[in-house]
Amino acid sequence: MSNRSPCPVINSSSFWTGQPPVYGVCPGVESNGSIKSLPQVKTNASRKELLDYFDNSWTLTEVLFDGLINEEAYYCRPYHKLRHPMIFYYGHPAVLYINKLRVAGFIERGINPELEQLFETGVD
Repeated sequence: MSNRSPCPVINSSSFWTGQPPVYGVCPGVESNGSIKSLPQVKTNASRKELLDYFDNSWTLTEVLFDGLINEEAYYCRPYHKLRHPMIFYYGHPAVLYINKLRVAGFIERGINPELEQLFETGVD
């Protein structure tokens, strides 16, 4: 049985927008290829701990979406009646990160105002 996704786009190395789920590359990836969440960071965490936590959480998000069967699955409303198509749930965490970085004063502007407005909506 193959461990590759049935979606050719996802099998492409260009699918991973952050760290690929590879041992020694992404924090939390084990030598057997499994990935686990890192413990939540404390307020006095180092820059490396924060970056490792971010890389791990974003890779977990992408691994979750790797399970979608094809590109259409991102855009069609799911049969289980989620409020939004799956693409929303992919973009929402990224926009949340951007908004938090802006509020904390680490960045002055976002990246794409139209996408940020689209994906910032609360998740029910």
